[in-house]
Amino acid sequence: MLDGVPLGRLRLEADSAYLGDSLAVFDFDDTELTLRAGDTLSVSMGLTFPSFTLAEARSLPNGRKGFTAGIVLNSGDAFADGSMFLQDGDTYLRVIGTPRSALFPGDSARILGRTARAQGQPVLAEGQPFLVASQVVLPLPLEFTTAMATTADDWLEDAALVRIRDADIVDTATVTSLLGRDLHVTVDDGSGPLDMILLELGDYDLGRIHPDSFSIREATGVLVPILTAPGLVTWRFIPRSTADLTVDPIPLPGQVTDLSVVQATATTLTLNWTEVDDGFGSPSRYTARFRPSTTLAWTDITTGMCTAPIAGSMIGEVLSCVVDGLVNGTVYFFEVTPFRGTVGVDALFGPRSNTAGGATLP
Repeated sequence: MLDGVPLGRLRLEADSAYLGDSLAVFDFDDTELTLRAGDTLSVSMGLTFPSFTLAEARSLPNGRKGFTAGIVLNSGDAFADGSMFLQDGDTYLRVIGTPRSALFPGDSARILGRTARAQGQPVLAEGQPFLVASQVVLPLPLEFTTAMATTADDWLEDAALVRIRDADIVDTATVTSLLGRDLHVTVDDGSGPLDMILLELGDYDLGRIHPDSFSIREATGVLVPILTAPGLVTWRFIPRSTADLTVDPIPLPGQVTDLSVVQATATTLTLNWTEVDDGFGSPSRYTARFRPSTTLAWTDITTGMCTAPIAGSMIGEVLSCVVDGLVNGTVYFFEVTPFRGTVGVDALFGPRSNTAGGATLP
């Protein structure tokens, strides 16, 4: 409300400069008014928050509230802390504190938030997302080495969506955090180590990630800065979901192909086979089963030397075990199955061996 306005013809103009840096005028045309004695005039004016590009948002001082827009790089529920990653051309920005939303990678979105910094990098905080258009474009990741990802290409690609290829798994560590049971994995494609975080929220098969045994054939993820020491920032590589991660096939234990019955008594048969590796380069362990020729039903051997786990000692050497408690004058068939791990807990089995037969003595 304006008091003390002189009578007569007036021209009302709106200038965003008088509103400070938090509001801007929209939907208002300059207006001529005639004010007579006793008149009360009203004028409608639209106010909004200013808009800025992602590049401008990265350079603005903290605390500027307004709108920005870009292509969404992750689904609205990918991160428990509400992080959202936006792309506009060659510029990327992380939005933090957003509520869960139904946005998906490739959506065009407009975000209302306040400029801030986190881990030394520009972010948009208190983000409120608004969908502009669905599935506008498929976000394409930048091709990075693991060393480039660790520094976000010398800080130039903070919050970017990147892809690494053919990286060996060097080490793993399960970390319990507020977000759940996350797996921190050190990977290296030969250029340098990179810390990759697999969030439990992503429903990864963590049993498939094993140091010195698997490699990351291809992985896509976003870069998140971490302040590791005063003034020292490194970036963590975080796949958005299990679909972002391609791991080389799980190596299975080898297959026994030369199982044979080499010795017989009235109640025992001796089995021989050549030891195979467990898939990790160590001697495998084995389970064994048998059936008499009078039935098609197989039974696990649970007594004597051939009770699982039958421990190997050296790949390529001949391993023997004696099956006892058999009926004299009877033909039996046998198979062994290599495995690693613990039966009933985490055992991973290889293929079954050939079938070997032999008869006990009368």
